[in-house]
Amino acid sequence: MSATQCETRFDDNQPAYISLSKIIAEKTSPILFWVGAGLSTPAGLPNWNQLANQLQESARRKAPTLAPQEKTKLLAILNVAELESDLWKKMGLLKDCLGSTSYRSAVRNSLSPAATAKVPSVYQELWRLNPSGILSLNLDRFASRSYNTSNAATRLTEFSGCKSNSYSSVLKSTAPFVCNLHGVEEDEQTWVMTQGDFITLQANQAYSTFISACFLSRSVVFVGISADDQAAGGFLQQLSCMQIDTGQHFWITHRNDEQANQWAEKSGVQRIYYEKDVNHPGLSHILSALQEAVSVDEKAPPVRPSLTDPVERDLPTPEVITQKTAEEIRQLLNNKASHILGQGTESSVREFDAFCEKYEEAIYRAWYVSTKSPNNSLFGNTVLDQAAKGAFGRVYRAIKPDGEQIAIKVLDQDVRRNPEMLQSFRRGVRSMQILSTHAIDGMVPYRNATEIPAIVSMDWIDGQNLTQAVESHLVKSWDDVISISLEIATIIRQSHSLPERVLHRDIRPANIMLDQSGEFRRTIGKVVVLDFDLSWHRDAFGASIQDFDSMNGYIAPEQVDAASKYSTRNALVDSFGMGMTMLFLRSAKDPLFGQQNHANWREYLAEHVGKHACNTWISLPRRFSRLIEWSAQNEQSNRIDMSRICGELERLLQAVRNPATIDSPELLAEEIAARSHLYDKYSWNRDGFEASVSLPSGVLLRITGCESEQTVRVDIKWTSSATETAKKIGKWIPNACNRALSALSKSGWTTRLINRDTSTANIEANAHVSQIRGRLDRYAKPMSDVIQAFQFV
Repeated sequence: MSATQCETRFDDNQPAYISLSKIIAEKTSPILFWVGAGLSTPAGLPNWNQLANQLQESARRKAPTLAPQEKTKLLAILNVAELESDLWKKMGLLKDCLGSTSYRSAVRNSLSPAATAKVPSVYQELWRLNPSGILSLNLDRFASRSYNTSNAATRLTEFSGCKSNSYSSVLKSTAPFVCNLHGVEEDEQTWVMTQGDFITLQANQAYSTFISACFLSRSVVFVGISADDQAAGGFLQQLSCMQIDTGQHFWITHRNDEQANQWAEKSGVQRIYYEKDVNHPGLSHILSALQEAVSVDEKAPPVRPSLTDPVERDLPTPEVITQKTAEEIRQLLNNKASHILGQGTESSVREFDAFCEKYEEAIYRAWYVSTKSPNNSLFGNTVLDQAAKGAFGRVYRAIKPDGEQIAIKVLDQDVRRNPEMLQSFRRGVRSMQILSTHAIDGMVPYRNATEIPAIVSMDWIDGQNLTQAVESHLVKSWDDVISISLEIATIIRQSHSLPERVLHRDIRPANIMLDQSGEFRRTIGKVVVLDFDLSWHRDAFGASIQDFDSMNGYIAPEQVDAASKYSTRNALVDSFGMGMTMLFLRSAKDPLFGQQNHANWREYLAEHVGKHACNTWISLPRRFSRLIEWSAQNEQSNRIDMSRICGELERLLQAVRNPATIDSPELLAEEIAARSHLYDKYSWNRDGFEASVSLPSGVLLRITGCESEQTVRVDIKWTSSATETAKKIGKWIPNACNRALSALSKSGWTTRLINRDTSTANIEANAHVSQIRGRLDRYAKPMSDVIQAFQFV
């Protein structure tokens, strides 16, 4: 065992650990922890076997209190339960033994230490990894207690597994959540502890859909579970049998026996092993190490061109080959390069470097590309014209021998002389090869690539890039803006979710096309993303300045700051480019470099995004502005990831197209505020899901989306400041409260007067989302009456 292993009690060279650490470091997939009883035992709570033993003991103690016939019946069931190895069946038998009331009392007695116990520190370690949520099999609510202890200002959505049908929106929200899969101790109706309970829960279609969505949209990490837990792996095994690719999932465990390995393999879960010890310090070491994980770019190998001649032939001397045409030189040099690189070894790379140095002049001539006959042949393709010119090269339209049109991007010769540019090119080619292999929809199909010259050939896209489309007013409505943004984000997110974790790192309008060929001709077009990981690196900043006020505004600050503490091998780099691209889509204005740091940044967003009204969802411009702001934060660690961007865009698109179907309390709360003549007055608390406005009279009005309760709450508060003005206002408060209560009640709100006198007033009103959905104007209307009631003018 290495020194590192002795210190950490786990092998940090495990492939599964390396994969998980890269996902966390690169933010390429949101993490979702699935926790079991093993995490709660340090607090003195029983695991499943211990709980079953305690219930058995309770049944034995109950037996002498029963009449002989009932006692015999109980003991008979108890004997069967003691021999039952399936814990789900055993718990059901024990419930039959005890009876519902005694069973409920015995379970609560066993779990009673949770109420006062200190929450195990491992829960805090899980939250420090910034997961999108925690799925807990435990009834103790330690997951939510731990979060609320250190994040009091941020609202956590919490719900039980049996109620998941009302909480599907949490997977699209930017806020964290806890789903207590098997219920909470204080609500017996939510318990899932017997085979009957489990079967009922599994048969719940909404629950099955929710759990499947978790696996399909997140990287799930199991912690504190046993290998025979049906609740943990059942859904994964079902999806695997259906041949559905659920992505990468992990199990952190001290188990290394055959049963554990078989469960992991059958469930499609990668096992991360640590040595078992008192209180499982190996688990803490793994979680601590994951918090410190940092990813760096791996060195990409040279691009191997397609082999044109299977026989390796001797090349003419450099002096002779330079006398040939550019096309002949390209064919000869690339055929030789293909043979050299075919070995795929370090020595072959060194041989390739020596080959390039020897034939440097010929390689220089190989870069010559013309659009004029007879010199317009490029690897057998006929170059027709130059379609575009960028900071690093040119794009040509060409025709293959069979008549098919293709695009060929030829990078400048500086690629060969600059190691970072060369690596960027090689990474880009490798990325496009990976995306093509996985058939990622929305990525321009890749054809071929060479280094002599540095070119990439791909399908020809018949349409405009996003810059042209916006400037020609092809993109107009909010539906256009949101749907295009969502298509871009979805393509990028899919590339992030691949096992190879492909980043783009140059998201900007010029790299996004709208394909208007074929079936898309009658629409604004299908989004196609170009140039994955092909163009940007720190040294490119100075070389790329053609219009300092435009293109560079899409580049994340860490990409151009050599002293940055952040890695550029991080999916949050793409979040920045995505945010600024969304800004361009709506405003038709390129962002300035560093504009996210300007003092008037929010005012700029309000002016150029907020001015575009949305009739179906009034608050949408403000939400879209905030999405841009959250995505393009200057500090990389403060940005939201592509999964959260996709989730918010999906909700906004639903709000645009089908506003009556919105059931998120958060969205409904803000929309009520926006429809209440408060559009320019309310402030939004992202962490508390709350719109608030302070009236000149000193009254504070708050409209809150309570996700855990699935309600929207209105709070109206006034407290006298003991000034002469306040004293005068005080006499009007009772009447104002009556008017407000009447207006709210008439519109369907359930109201409650908490207190009212000449010095204080407090009114609360609630409505369930099922009441509000599709009736927004009705529930928003009384807010204007409330404001008028408390104006005191």
